Amino acid sequence: MGQKTIRWDWIGAGVGLLIGAMDYFILRLVGVVMTLGGHDMSALVVGFFALTFAALGFVNGRLMMARTRAKDDAETIAEQLEALERSQQELVQAEKLAAIGRLAAGVAHEVRNPLGVIRASASLIQEDAEEASDDHRACTFIVEEIDRLEAMISALLKFSRPERLDRRFCQTLDCLERALVLAQPALDERGAVLERDLRLDKAHALMADADLLSQVVYGLLVNAVEALDGPPLTVAVRAWSDAGVLCVEVADSGPGIDAKDAQVIFEPFFTTKARGTGLGLAIAAQIAEAHGGTLSALQAKGAGPAGQGACLRLMIPEQEEPVSS
Repeated sequence: MGQKTIRWDWIGAGVGLLIGAMDYFILRLVGVVMTLGGHDMSALVVGFFALTFAALGFVNGRLMMARTRAKDDAETIAEQLEALERSQQELVQAEKLAAIGRLAAGVAHEVRNPLGVIRASASLIQEDAEEASDDHRACTFIVEEIDRLEAMISALLKFSRPERLDRRFCQTLDCLERALVLAQPALDERGAVLERDLRLDKAHALMADADLLSQVVYGLLVNAVEALDGPPLTVAVRAWSDAGVLCVEVADSGPGIDAKDAQVIFEPFFTTKARGTGLGLAIAAQIAEAHGGTLSALQAKGAGPAGQGACLRLMIPEQEEPVSS
């Protein structure tokens, strides 16, 4: 049922008549009599003014109602424009995903098999070559580059055809611990210090795809390690539950994220790394959105002194029942 509209026009008219009535009684009280040709015209004069006040009140009330309607209409138009902009962005994203899907399918079909043959051939030559020889080093380089191309193709396919979520209640701390264990070798290799602030009860459970959730956190940890460029070499993981939402932050003490890049780092193919694919954060954001959550970049929340460094926050609603994927 819609909200009842206040009829300020009739209220204004009533107030005008009330003022006229009060004037009449005041005139009578003080004994003022207005006559014309020997006839008492007080009631007629006061009635005329009362009707004038009522008309003015009615008009002012109508103006107030029109102003309220104009404000409501402006808010409605703003909401519709915002919804239209979201729809356009979703359409652009859908078209982009479709284009990436076609590209990935073509690349996978035309390139993967030849790459496999080249890699196998390079591996055979490498086995027969002396370890310190130019042939051995060249084959090593070929194998590494083919593996990098294979990883890029796999990332393209994964981004263009997102996996269906296998939602079930999972222990949140177990998912986070699994990601930390997987990322530990990368942390050890850089000599980075891991700061843990997991403010979650051991019994805390989340309706989510446990594997994909661990994958997202692991990817954020690896990105954080790769961003470290000098002391202090610190990576921080923070997790807590707030108002029915799981919040996980992964921060580092690196150079941080430029403010102008904060909104585009989750776009596919955007990367600041010399050898990055630009799909890691895009896939992570896609998984977060599939869970009904978000992945965002925060400023001044890094793991370095005074909040220096980058900080990415994953937020996922703690749903009580599974939703369709």
